[in-house]
Amino acid sequence: MAFLRDQHGFDMLVDVAGVDWSQGVSPRFTVVYHLLSTQGHEYVRVAADCRDDASPEVPSVVSLWHGANWHEREAFDMFGIRFTGHPDLRRILMWDGYPHHP
Repeated sequence: MAFLRDQHGFDMLVDVAGVDWSQGVSPRFTVVYHLLSTQGHEYVRVAADCRDDASPEVPSVVSLWHGANWHEREAFDMFGIRFTGHPDLRRILMWDGYPHHP
């Protein structure tokens, strides 16, 4: 991701989304990043499969694009995907005591 930002000018993170492919599918979870180069007017989509276990995770990109903060928190809250290295990974939509990830 740093390569795309630093070497190819994808300076804007547009969105981060989680995909749940359903139980029994491997891998079950994928994280999709949408990046934009504001100089080159180019757009790229990057899909990263999560490890196939009870605790899906991918590295956080908050250190590269600060706007990823809320997107990653939402994917964590809704799907249970952990973003390792996130500075404040906590629920953003559901209340703290909610026992599941919808």
